[in-house]
Amino acid sequence: MNAWQLWQGLYNGKVMGIGRAANGLYLLKDAVQVIVGAAIKNVDSIDLWHLRLGHPSERAMQHIHSIRSHVNFGTPHYCQICPLAKQTRLQFPNSITSCIMFSNCSI
Repeated sequence: MNAWQLWQGLYNGKVMGIGRAANGLYLLKDAVQVIVGAAIKNVDSIDLWHLRLGHPSERAMQHIHSIRSHVNFGTPHYCQICPLAKQTRLQFPNSITSCIMFSNCSI
């Protein structure tokens, strides 16, 4: 079966390609233009590496040679999660429990 086939986008119905099947492969008539969209926002920021590495301190990150040369450690950075994650609960106060025994006394 060497009939030409038309491939359309699943959601938009636009023509994605024209071709035919040969030996289990689809041979396209023309090259398909691939459109890839991506947004990259300052990949070498200290905030991004802080999140990727599991919230280490800035001092600990300075010991990692591969990011030390790409990240500016002079810029201030604040993580909202770190203070919450590092806080500890106060211990219960030590208390001396005393038992007072009440007895029924007749006077």
